Amino acid sequence: MATGALNSSILWTLGRRDSLPAALNWYTRIAVQPEWEPVELEDVKAQVRINYCDEDALLTSYITAARQLLEVECSRAFITQTAELGLPRFPIFEDRIRLPLGQLQTILSVKYTDSTQSTTPMAVNTDYLVNQYTEPAEIVLPFAHIWPPQVLSPNVPVVIQFTCGWSDAAHVPNAIKQAMLMLIGDWYQNREDIAIGRSPEIAVQ
Repeated sequence: MATGALNSSILWTLGRRDSLPAALNWYTRIAVQPEWEPVELEDVKAQVRINYCDEDALLTSYITAARQLLEVECSRAFITQTAELGLPRFPIFEDRIRLPLGQLQTILSVKYTDSTQSTTPMAVNTDYLVNQYTEPAEIVLPFAHIWPPQVLSPNVPVVIQFTCGWSDAAHVPNAIKQAMLMLIGDWYQNREDIAIGRSPEIAVQ
């Protein structure tokens, strides 16, 4: 099953969370991978209707792959993980930075590197505030403050590290879990590439 098919049935309700303009050349990376998955192996085995253990390793790999693919499709983190947002500069005309991936839990650090390659941490409630009342969440300048005026390094000078995603499986929306199960079930039943527009050759006896 292609993710496009899932979009038309389940994932469209989740919405995409692209929160920063492409022109800003921002990037995100996962610094610490999740320690658990939104669906359990037993739920997957029930979905594909097997009760033996021979394919547990395969199904476990499908769980992680399905979660990663759908996280990209939805532009958000499903479960607790540590991410880093890198920016080429502070916003010029805005007093806030919107954080990608959704479900912000904690800001771990906000740092910037100047042209001498000296890195400076920013202090929460002094240099910036955290707005978790919006989705996606934001870091916001306090009243009458400006972004640091230093000449910044040309090599991704602004880095924000944060944890995001739902804190446990019970809080992950059922639509996400169902989408994962549907995708895994399709992979399990169709383990080879599908050539669109071609009919399988049938041998004539």
